[in-house]
Amino acid sequence: MKAIIVDDEAPIRTALQISLRKFCPFVHIIGEAETCQQAFELLQYEPPDLVFLDIEMPDETGFDFLTRFDQPPFEVIFITGFDHYAIKAIKFSAIDYLLKPINRLELIKAVGKVQSRLQNKAANHNSFLIQNILRPNHQENQIAIPKINGYEFIPVQQIIHCEADRENTIIHLEQQKSIYATKGLKELYSLLEDYGFYRIHKSHIINLHKMERYFKGEGGYVLMKNQSSIDISRRRKQGFLDKLKVMRML
Repeated sequence: MKAIIVDDEAPIRTALQISLRKFCPFVHIIGEAETCQQAFELLQYEPPDLVFLDIEMPDETGFDFLTRFDQPPFEVIFITGFDHYAIKAIKFSAIDYLLKPINRLELIKAVGKVQSRLQNKAANHNSFLIQNILRPNHQENQIAIPKINGYEFIPVQQIIHCEADRENTIIHLEQQKSIYATKGLKELYSLLEDYGFYRIHKSHIINLHKMERYFKGEGGYVLMKNQSSIDISRRRKQGFLDKLKVMRML
């Protein structure tokens, strides 16, 4: 597997090279860059299979760099010095990332997943990430839903509600379809919250854009567009009403 490292910190590039030689010897570093422009020029000579890409660069962000490509012809593992807003977009698109200082176990895991995708010729997730970056919180963006045998990308606007099933989640879609996600409801909500979703019950998240009617009561309940009736827990009712006001749905 051919790779390049794009990071403006020389010690990070050196440390990553050493770790890769020791723990992932099948990864061959064919170049380094300290700016995105240098990385772009490197790509013209020998296209890599994988790019280790710092998010915060002196000339542009790693995200900006990716948007130079309609379909990035390489896999990406992001590198970042802190857990910030960008991590949510990365998780939304099932892209791997490493926090500095880089943990060897996380490195081995991330590189292994890339190797598996390359061997199985799985879909490159970068194009979905670019869409999500260019259209933040847009209902047409696609979220990567983890399944037992990989990922399925679903447009957010197709999700009506999500239902907890122990440690996993049943995602109810339009046209009476549903898929089973190997991701807990809490983690899924952290990704969907900014897209107009609300957790109205410990076991249910709803897409407020797919709500047909709200019925008042001690807690009340909602009728969704797939005709599902879902109770609102009493302690979440005020938050639900506040969310509707913010979205100007009341």
